[in-house]
Amino acid sequence: MKMHLICYFEVVQILLSQLPDFHNLQWLSIVAAIMSFSYSFIGLGLGFAKLIGNGYIKGSIAGISTSTTAEKTLSVSQAVGDIVFAYPFSIILIEIQDTLKSPPPENQTMKKASTIAVVVTTFLYLSCGGFGYAAFGDETPGNLLTGFESYGPRWLINFANACVVLHLVGGYQISNEQR
Repeated sequence: MKMHLICYFEVVQILLSQLPDFHNLQWLSIVAAIMSFSYSFIGLGLGFAKLIGNGYIKGSIAGISTSTTAEKTLSVSQAVGDIVFAYPFSIILIEIQDTLKSPPPENQTMKKASTIAVVVTTFLYLSCGGFGYAAFGDETPGNLLTGFESYGPRWLINFANACVVLHLVGGYQISNEQR
């Protein structure tokens, strides 16, 4: 099953790479951003709805329970690594800065854009993670959307997963084009 998905992803990549002047396609960045916001808000909304449906917070302030200090340290380290991995846009910031026109100076524009991007991304990730943990507690799935399969409307979860795929296709294609 997974091999089929990889083949589909590669077929889409091959088709997109055949578009003329691909590096000038601003619409792909816009579509990828819309998809990112879409699945983030769907995950946030479903987490909030499940939390209200539960009637109580399943998680604790101490986080996921572990039997040893070493397991807790490993879990925290893995969470920090996941957070760092979630900010991949830093790879293409230099390429974006090269396309900006003056005035204002490129470094001021990039500093403002980066600050806004980090604040919005951090808010969405922490909100989704917080509501997901509050809704599922220690049983929070690695992919938050999979936890709602038995709870939320199936069409909405499928739409959110499609948004994830479209976001990744756009982001992958743009990052490959920049290299």
